[in-house]
Amino acid sequence: MIKYYTSGNYDPKVATDGAAGFDLYVNAVIQQGDISTIHTGVHVEIPSGWVGLLIPRSSWGEQGWTLANTVGVIDSDYRGEILVKAKRDTAKGWKTIRPGDRIVQLVVVRCDAAAKKVDSLKSLTVTARGAGAFGSTGGA
Repeated sequence: MIKYYTSGNYDPKVATDGAAGFDLYVNAVIQQGDISTIHTGVHVEIPSGWVGLLIPRSSWGEQGWTLANTVGVIDSDYRGEILVKAKRDTAKGWKTIRPGDRIVQLVVVRCDAAAKKVDSLKSLTVTARGAGAFGSTGGA
């Protein structure tokens, strides 16, 4: 269970039963040229062992906006307001962001403690894919 409180005007909402995350709304925007800081007014308590990921809503990208840092990570020990750094793409004829707009989803996923341990190795185990990078498993 995710606990939250809001210092703004909009509560996070799950749009449908099949939605992956909670929609977050614009509470206020501070524009700084091509990068804007968007206040959601939402503060969350994500359980230990979990992490929140801010994922742009697809409609938001079609309107010329992206996250300035590509993905937002909300750690389980963070207690501040969820802020969104947004970048506009004027080539797409960007839309003005207004209070009440849904812009991102907060998707909460397990963050395994084993993944936080790091060991130095001289080599890695061999796999069929190996070091094949972009496109190495087949085309689009």
